[in-house]
Amino acid sequence: MNKNNKLTVGGLCSGVGGIEYGFKKAGFEILWANDKDKYAMDTYMALHGHNHFIGKNPYKISKILNDNELKKELKPVDVLVAGFPCQPFSIAGYRKGFEDERGTVIEEIFDAVKILGRPKVLFLENVKNFRSHNRGKTCLQISKFLKEKLEYSVYDIILNTYLYTDIPQNRERTFIICFKNEPSFIRPEDNNEKNLFNSETPLTNHFLAKLPKEKKSAPKSIKQFLNNEYNDSDLYNDHHFKKYYEMLRSTFKQFDDETCYQIRRIYARKNAKGLCPTLTANMGTGGHNVPIVRQKIGRKKIWRRLTPQECFNLQGFPKTFKLPDQVPNGQLYKQAGNSVTIPLIAQLAKAISHTLLNCK
Repeated sequence: MNKNNKLTVGGLCSGVGGIEYGFKKAGFEILWANDKDKYAMDTYMALHGHNHFIGKNPYKISKILNDNELKKELKPVDVLVAGFPCQPFSIAGYRKGFEDERGTVIEEIFDAVKILGRPKVLFLENVKNFRSHNRGKTCLQISKFLKEKLEYSVYDIILNTYLYTDIPQNRERTFIICFKNEPSFIRPEDNNEKNLFNSETPLTNHFLAKLPKEKKSAPKSIKQFLNNEYNDSDLYNDHHFKKYYEMLRSTFKQFDDETCYQIRRIYARKNAKGLCPTLTANMGTGGHNVPIVRQKIGRKKIWRRLTPQECFNLQGFPKTFKLPDQVPNGQLYKQAGNSVTIPLIAQLAKAISHTLLNCK
């Protein structure tokens, strides 16, 4: 804790700071953050109103670890958070895992854990497929290192945004929560109660009891997350994205303004259950992948893609959050897809906070 008796958090691979913002909503104080991307730092500052980045600039973790002045800014924190790169582990990537140089970032995070004197809690986030990458060996390798070398418990779980929040996005992500000096490996689907709850893991037990529960009510309507402030370049018609427009028009004869549509390179699809499909980092690379809505504006019906601001809305970013003008739209789409759903992070952060403050 800091001098104000607040729990503290530091972030690696912070991106635009969605994880840190969720922890801030849960009462944590952010001591520092990090990312190697300049555009991400610009958006982080717009969100937080402050530059928490180590050295006030974007750096690779390896640069910080090998620079004595920068390394001094790695102040001890109660919780270390990291949304480490998902590309080596994602279905959308090449599935190279540790053979990809980005896979070694997790090793640099472990080096930072040692330098920090092993924070009380580690909070790691990745894509759903992380758990099954290389037939589960990647996740097992990381879990084994956390347990045996760093002496943390390892609890990993896959949570879907729309099941735990009011946000209508079908977004499954793996969360790994680790408590210091409670070396055990726990899976939520493990039916052996002795493995889930035992006297050697009081912090983990307390956290598990505070995990968010699935909502009984449906999420909000997608309409509530739309700003309806778009440009002509966002439209699908005879002038913009003509090929995709023809695909949409020929595929769908009836329309639903309570859900999203999507182009998957060679076909168009309607997303199920009135949900927005998973926002991805490659949304800004063309007319496909980014979610599309069908709307009636006055007497006119249009097809248009979600704007970057609407994508951030569908990640639960605050309504007052305004995107920085100097960051290109392509980068903003990427940032939204790479980020996290803030209300879900806040729920997990509250469970961690309650555990640290009430379980001794």
